[in-house]
Amino acid sequence: MKVHGQNNEITFLDENGKKIKKIKGLELTIIGNCNKVIINTPTDFTDFSVWIEGNCGTFIFEGSKNYIKNSMVKILDGGYVKIGQNTSMINKAFLCSKGGKIILGKDCMLASDVTIRDNDAHDIINKSGEITNHPQQVIIGDHVWIGMRAIILKNSEIGSDCIIGAGSVVVKKFPENNLMIAGNPAKVVKKDINWIR
Repeated sequence: MKVHGQNNEITFLDENGKKIKKIKGLELTIIGNCNKVIINTPTDFTDFSVWIEGNCGTFIFEGSKNYIKNSMVKILDGGYVKIGQNTSMINKAFLCSKGGKIILGKDCMLASDVTIRDNDAHDIINKSGEITNHPQQVIIGDHVWIGMRAIILKNSEIGSDCIIGAGSVVVKKFPENNLMIAGNPAKVVKKDINWIR
């Protein structure tokens, strides 16, 4: 754990809600001030990196009996990421929040190389020098399976019990539950579905 800055609040909790000092398999880096990290156990982390750079960022992890392997959460400039209970992530799954918000529900499953962003990574400006592409939010419901290499971008919403097809690019809201969503740009390809881990 590497922390540089002031007034950063880091809380690791065991299954009984008692504070613990460290979590195996977690690499936490904070560079900035007034950031907040809350991680509940149980956890099954292997090479899980949380990188917070800037001020007033928040990361909340509600604990998981499923694995989080070789994945990263990056929070910049007041970004917010919350991961619900029993969600799994593997092989270069990447969540990046920069001034917006990413909320991932309970019991979600992120396959290899999934990317979720609430921002465009770089600012786009108009002729007056004003930023035109502000961060927004990404809301993902409970029990959502996100297929390999899917990309979910800002201002997206996905209902519960949905499947996002491999390689899909989600750029809008799909608030209805039990959908199969696929394509680039993603669209509804099937309704009234569900899945089993």
